Amino acid sequence: MNSDTEDSQTGGLFEPSEDYLALESFVLEQKPGARLSWHHIQHVTGVEMDYAARCKLRRALEKHRIEWNPLKGYGIEIANANTATKVVGRRLVKVSNAISRTLTSGTNLIDRHGEEMHPGDRENIEHSNAVCGAMLTYSSGAQKALGPAADSRDKKVASDTKAEIVKPKGKWC
Repeated sequence: MNSDTEDSQTGGLFEPSEDYLALESFVLEQKPGARLSWHHIQHVTGVEMDYAARCKLRRALEKHRIEWNPLKGYGIEIANANTATKVVGRRLVKVSNAISRTLTSGTNLIDRHGEEMHPGDRENIEHSNAVCGAMLTYSSGAQKALGPAADSRDKKVASDTKAEIVKPKGKWC
């Protein structure tokens, strides 16, 4: 028996589940701007929308490059031209939070262990903090530009807002 027939008989290691295939076909039928409740998705697909099924749904959306916005406690909204800035703004907030945490970690490490660190390691962390500070400054300006644009539909750019300069904390400044 060759491996092709074995895979078809045993189900194969990487064969998508029936739940995933049902969610994937459901996603492909949706129009941009559709607001989908977890209950509606469950009713139409027959897939119980627990945490694992929601992960499968997100994976299907990502596979087909369909952007969405979460609707807390309700479901999801498929992105369209009117919600594009909300999608990008939500992603930018996540990036900004990660950069802020990285900056805080670098500062804390230098404050606590700076004297004991190898000079090259300390320089690398100081350089990373400077880069993170610049990225945080830009992302905060972009957040300010994207936030109001989603609500009022005004076209704004990052240069329209006054970004706050973030100076890294530490003994080296």
